[in-house]
Order: sequence, then structure tokens, then C-alpha cells
Amino acid sequence: MTHDELVRSAKQRLEDQTVRLRTVLANMPDEKWNRPGNPLSVGQIIEHLVIVNRAYVQELEGLVRQAPENGGELPARYSIAGKLLINAAGPDSNAPMPGSVAPRPGEIPRGIETEFFALNEKILTACDLATGKNLSVVKFKNPIVGIIVMRLPDMFEVLAQHGERHTRQIEALATS
Repeated sequence: MTHDELVRSAKQRLEDQTVRLRTVLANMPDEKWNRPGNPLSVGQIIEHLVIVNRAYVQELEGLVRQAPENGGELPARYSIAGKLLINAAGPDSNAPMPGSVAPRPGEIPRGIETEFFALNEKILTACDLATGKNLSVVKFKNPIVGIIVMRLPDMFEVLAQHGERHTRQIEALATS
């Protein structure tokens, strides 16, 4: 998969997740928002996504700007640690979340989803900025687990996989 194919795929999946979540949350009664799930409520899942996405977004645009132009057709390369993180964050994983990105216990007020959607828009904008660039040459420390060194393709894939994992959880809670 090339860098441009990776970015297009990640963007498409993130846009799809955004549409699905906007629909589910718009139709969600308040009593379901904080109803305990397994183990998190919808509100807590959204807060977790905000914490994670905020950490990545703080660095994402600057990292994309570091990537050299004219590399979109080159193969995207993931780091070894990035591949592990992608699998751990993905929809088929049951890996526990690090405590540093856990939501607060108890009820989460409605409205935090506004920040979630704003962060998603920044990620989608970064996808557009990344088009045509050689993302694999940009390495960085993971903003959540600082001992992990990743490549920029890892970040886009982690965000898309992690978003899908929690979108599915929210959809399941909405129908339960």
C-alpha cells in the first residue's frame, strides 16, 4: 500500500465512523449515555476517544509538515512497535487501555462529543495535508506511551483502527 492509498483509506474509514457516530449519538436518549457498559458507558468511551485523539492531534499536523513532498506513491512502512499498537487498538482486540487515557469514573456530561468531532475534523484535515508525502521517513515518540517510537503511517492507521473499535462498541451499546 502506498502512502496516498493509506491516507485515503484512513480518511474514508474516519469519515465513515464520524457519520455513524453522529447518527447514533443524535438518536441516543440521555439515559443510555451514562448507562454502564462493558466496562464503559457511551460517555466514557467518547471521553476516552477525546483523550487519545487530543494527544495525537497535538503533534499530527507538525509531523505531517515534516514529511517530504513527492512520496505519496512510495510504499508506506510501519514500525514494528506501530504494527503492535495498530493490532492492540483495532476493533478485534481486547487489549486494555493505558491508565493515562482512561476516562474519569462516573457520569460524563453530554457535550464532550462536540470536542470529539472537532478533533476528528483536524485528523481529516491532516489526511489531506499528508497526500503526496513520504510519511514513512517521519519518526516520533508515541504521545501516550513515550517509549514507543513510531512512523507517521502508524499514527494514521492507529487512529482509524482505534476509532472503529470504539465506534462498534458505541453502536452495540446504543442497540442494547
